[in-house]
Amino acid sequence: MRTVLFRSVVALLVPIISVHAQQPQQQKPLEIYFIDTEGGQATLFVSPTGQSMLVDTGFPGNQGAATPAETNALGITRDADRITAVLKQANVTVLDYVVISHYHGDHAGNAAELASRIPIRHFVDHGPYTVELQPNRSGAFLAYQPVREKAHTIVPKPGDKIAIAGLDVRVVSARAT
Repeated sequence: MRTVLFRSVVALLVPIISVHAQQPQQQKPLEIYFIDTEGGQATLFVSPTGQSMLVDTGFPGNQGAATPAETNALGITRDADRITAVLKQANVTVLDYVVISHYHGDHAGNAAELASRIPIRHFVDHGPYTVELQPNRSGAFLAYQPVREKAHTIVPKPGDKIAIAGLDVRVVSARAT
């Protein structure tokens, strides 16, 4: 009698276990953080799988501030501090991708500072400095260049994808194309 009862209980549990195993596990949502960089914006994407992509890095120092005295104050890393705070909030300890849309100060200004604060696996940019190499606009690129030369840098073409599991990131324009 025990054997029959045991088989009946096992027979009832097997379908329940297999139904439970077939249900998809709860997936984390895509998280998007918009970070004010005083005249610009940095955007952090954290995929459902935990991979991260930061688009643009904000001004270096305190550029973009209201007064020249505030702009030139020493030791201030306003936008890098804001981005770092959001990375902590999002539990990002490694940036998988940092996309530099172009080399103006409000887009590439903190690339070197962020690279000193957090590991960055890949930079995505449009290649060597081109038309933006104007004497009054080259500072952000010149600060980024040593980091760029040591890092794994991707120079995509239109149609290329940035490999982030759970996201479909496609390049639609690059290098003035």
